[in-house]
Amino acid sequence: MSLNIEDLTKEYQKKVNACAIATKEELEKASLELDKKRQRIEREEEEIEAKAKALQLEKEKMKEAQTSMEDVILLNVGGKSMHSTRKTLCQFEGSFLESMFSGRWDQNFNKDATGNILLNFDPQAFGFILRFLRIKELSMELTDKHIKEVREKLKDDCALSALWFYLGLPSFQKITDEFYKE
Repeated sequence: MSLNIEDLTKEYQKKVNACAIATKEELEKASLELDKKRQRIEREEEEIEAKAKALQLEKEKMKEAQTSMEDVILLNVGGKSMHSTRKTLCQFEGSFLESMFSGRWDQNFNKDATGNILLNFDPQAFGFILRFLRIKELSMELTDKHIKEVREKLKDDCALSALWFYLGLPSFQKITDEFYKE
């Protein structure tokens, strides 16, 4: 059984056509995938632009609030009057405590009859945190006694530990490591 040139040509042409069809299908599939990816990237770019605009608006609102890090913040913490500067309360960048007192939300705080910001926190726990923030702000060297006191308090005082965590303050180990680096 011998194949002639016409049969070989027809067989070859069938294979070429099959390859062309398969290639065309693969190209169409790749083109669809590429279009999906392009659309996803365009959506992500739109989201990024929207977030950038929102951030810019937030910055403008903060400028309008005209806050200063030296502002004195009057607090009513669980019925106990306390005061501090904004700078003291905003030391830990990225913490909830810093966000609360950045100035952006000052108009949203509940206030008592005398205009003090009302915080429904345990006053002893918040007082301890405020004392620690003041020491840190003054860059006083933490003594071993002070470190031991804070560690024991955090370990033994549930209200303090919960408030420390709630306010988004860094772990005490991280804080003491920073002091020892300086």
